[in-house]
Amino acid sequence: MEILLNFPTKGGNLALLGNDWGEVERFLAEYGFDGIELMIKEGRPTSKVSLPPKHMVRGVHFPFWMAWLPLWRQDW
Repeated sequence: MEILLNFPTKGGNLALLGNDWGEVERFLAEYGFDGIELMIKEGRPTSKVSLPPKHMVRGVHFPFWMAWLPLWRQDW
């Protein structure tokens, strides 16, 4: 079992750690997390969202059907 930190793309979470994914990685290591579960809060990705390095993401959480349905249908 992996221990993941839920990390929404909106809400200022990255700002809490200096807008630095390196700081997020240090936080994960310090508190024993294996990675993050990225919670997608956008309808579509935008350039305003700072995405984490791929190696940190162990899961993706789509909160509503309208967020995951296009992915399920392979509507890229």
